[in-house]
Amino acid sequence: MAARAFTVAKGREYLLKRCAFSGLDIFLRDGGKKTLSYYLSFVVPSFYQICCLYTCFILQNEPVTLLKCLSLWGAAGQCSIKIHLAHFHRKNFREKFNFIQQMQQKSENDPEISECFWKMNKTYHFLQKIIFYMYNVTLVLMGSYSLINFFVYGKRKFLVIMNVPGLNPDPEAGFPDYEIQTAVHLVCLFVGINELVALDGIFTYFVLNGAVIADNLIIHVRRMSLLVGQDSLTNSDTAAFIRHLSQLHQEYIGYVNRLDRMYNLMFLMQFGSFALSGSVGLYAARISDWYAVYWIVICNVFQLFFSCALGSIIESKNSLILDELYNTQWTSMNVRNRRMLMFIMQRARTQRGMTVGNISKLNLETGMDIYKILYSYSILLMDAVEA
Repeated sequence: MAARAFTVAKGREYLLKRCAFSGLDIFLRDGGKKTLSYYLSFVVPSFYQICCLYTCFILQNEPVTLLKCLSLWGAAGQCSIKIHLAHFHRKNFREKFNFIQQMQQKSENDPEISECFWKMNKTYHFLQKIIFYMYNVTLVLMGSYSLINFFVYGKRKFLVIMNVPGLNPDPEAGFPDYEIQTAVHLVCLFVGINELVALDGIFTYFVLNGAVIADNLIIHVRRMSLLVGQDSLTNSDTAAFIRHLSQLHQEYIGYVNRLDRMYNLMFLMQFGSFALSGSVGLYAARISDWYAVYWIVICNVFQLFFSCALGSIIESKNSLILDELYNTQWTSMNVRNRRMLMFIMQRARTQRGMTVGNISKLNLETGMDIYKILYSYSILLMDAVEA
């Protein structure tokens, strides 16, 4: 393990590094200082939403421009609600982060489990880089929209439709109204996107290490099954092993249920705003030349797929735990031990995974349903206008 370039500690440090960039590392460690980036993560999305309300008021007689404004209002709402919910659950964030670190330290004397933590944290390190580059490439592409229109077509275009009160909402207005508003748009996009990099990275870290906690239980189930099959355990030894499995399973259940309580409201808001704002944005792009929204929609599609895939990981681990428990040598145990094991199996059978607002499961199937809703809303808008 020491010879490897990547370690579990490096995966943990990379998460803190990405969070520190947005000032959100204090959600994960005690005693951190609140930096300017931390306050911007709260202020900027709220400021954007207020400005969107103002923009909707002054553009109420321009339906196409109004739709452009509303299409990105959902993205700002996602950032704002996520950061406030994360602040509300900051104690849970720290406890989970510390719990994972303790589990990782305990596993150092068990090469098999330690290997699982190493592989999963290496996967996290890779996925966190994908999140970082995907979101920031979107930022660069959004920023290029104004440049392309200015240098290629000789027109001034705003990055997003959000006007700052007191400044001229016309992109062809004289200096410095256009320049100031474009700078504000860039700051809002930069802060919001890197805020999502940190928050989505934290969720990825929690889910992947939760999967390792499940693997820890599965490894112990297989070890017990092997020993029971070899008649290497007495009935009392088997009972002690089963009690240990029950404790590990209870830790896993508590971990997943707490993770769901922290995130289910976030996903309910995120998926709802994506379906609504995404459909409005696609319609606005189709009837105008505002092609920059396609990059935001692509980024949101990636974000939705990514979150649902992580939810499917937890769901698959729940099924695997139940299968491994059922495949143990339980038929060769005495009645008391069989009852204890069946109790764990019953608990595993009713264990749920991540949810979207306690309404639907967080998995790829739900993601496909959201994609269908997005498409249906877009068609509905087009048919309504054409009629």
